[in-house]
Amino acid sequence: MLALNEKVPDEIKVRAKREFQQIEVKSEEKNLFGIPKKELKKTPTGNVIVPEQDFKNLVHAAKENKRLKGNMEKILSTDLAKENKKLGQQLRAVYKEWETEASANKKLRQENMQLLRENSTLKSRISDLRREIGLIYKSTKEFLKARTSDFKTFKSLFNDLVGKVKERAPEGEFERLNRIEKRRERENGLER
Repeated sequence: MLALNEKVPDEIKVRAKREFQQIEVKSEEKNLFGIPKKELKKTPTGNVIVPEQDFKNLVHAAKENKRLKGNMEKILSTDLAKENKKLGQQLRAVYKEWETEASANKKLRQENMQLLRENSTLKSRISDLRREIGLIYKSTKEFLKARTSDFKTFKSLFNDLVGKVKERAPEGEFERLNRIEKRRERENGLER
């Protein structure tokens, strides 16, 4: 293709001149006899005068242009050109799909960031609630210990309370703290 294009020059310099004709026009001045004087005026004819060599160059360039146009039409009608055009259309379709997926990905990333922030807030809230339940557990235990006369009654009453809480919230924080405390008491009892 490049070899074909090299034969045809990029620019053709043409030295062209406009063709003018002289026309007699009546002027406002009059001669001695009262007849209006005539003036000669140059007006363009619409034709252009081109040197013969430049004209030959133009004709040659026009023929080469026509030949190149024919060659281009032949090339564009080949399977390779058709395949290239088809691949271009497929590329545009894939690019549109990619843009859609990229947009969806961006939305999902934003949603993920929002969920991570929400998760962090909820973890903080859970930590606060666990601390609060721990304080309620200790306060309840101290309250019952102060209000009961002997240790056995306190244990029975406190275990009943833990049982009631366990019924309403199985595997809850209150029960977990009670298990930890019982384990500590057993370990402390074994150490003595």
